Amino acid sequence: MNFLKFKLIAVVTIFASFSVLAETPIFSSGFETRPGYVISGRVTDQAAGHGMSGVYIILFDADGNWFADTETNIDGDYSFADLSAYSTDDYILYVEGVPEGYTQELYDDFPCPDWNCDFVADSVKITVAGADQPGHDIALLYAGTRIFGTVTRTDSGAPVSSSIGYMRVDVYDTAGNWMGDQHTNDAGQYQVQVGPGDYHVLTEHDQEYHGLINENWDNHSCDGDCDPLNGDPVTVVAGQTTIANFSLATGATISGTVFADNGNALLQDVVVCASRRDGYWLGCAWTDVDGNYTIAGLLP
Repeated sequence: MNFLKFKLIAVVTIFASFSVLAETPIFSSGFETRPGYVISGRVTDQAAGHGMSGVYIILFDADGNWFADTETNIDGDYSFADLSAYSTDDYILYVEGVPEGYTQELYDDFPCPDWNCDFVADSVKITVAGADQPGHDIALLYAGTRIFGTVTRTDSGAPVSSSIGYMRVDVYDTAGNWMGDQHTNDAGQYQVQVGPGDYHVLTEHDQEYHGLINENWDNHSCDGDCDPLNGDPVTVVAGQTTIANFSLATGATISGTVFADNGNALLQDVVVCASRRDGYWLGCAWTDVDGNYTIAGLLP
């Protein structure tokens, strides 16, 4: 067993003429030093299978005392590092911060809404004894009826997030009445709670930033804003999750520079818009400091 030795460096001054350094061991900590290990896994949507970003997870020791907390990343992955150093070998996971409609739970698959469970008795402990503990995945149950999906870019497959430049998914009934919407998260995911029935689902986004072509589901490109009734209906069954994914193509652009009448001065913060010959509005852009503008996300 290895012990930590703490030493005191004492400075003794005699008659203020010279100093003597004396090394004196004082005490041993009594703790065994061990390497820190890792508990890791992925949080997914049980019905859709997608990783869930921004889910808040708390780690407790075997007696139910708070130890650490974290959030899942864009892929739904989480990890707790530096475990087992001067601490317990057994840990408890609690998924506390979940999106609306999901159930909080203890690992492994024990429902625990609003902390209403016995953390010690109802949980499955994760034992950290001499090795990392990967693969402790958590599939969250969604209770309700919804449309769920992911918005990605066709060219790269990357998720289209609302973190910078919005990406929104709108839902309409078959009569064209708006029923709800949601902006995508960092993983490009959205969900809209609806009742059973048929719906039209479409995208609406910041074309100046993302530069994509909006779509009605399923794969019906829109010239500017989408007509809610031009796509295929999505049939939603009570108590189930219906998947409606989008893969959006990069649109064409119109760009140029705005000058003053004298042809010399470059004009900033001028709004330039494009429309079809029939007057249908397609999009606008602001000129930058050099007078340049780009209207993006247009159908070729």
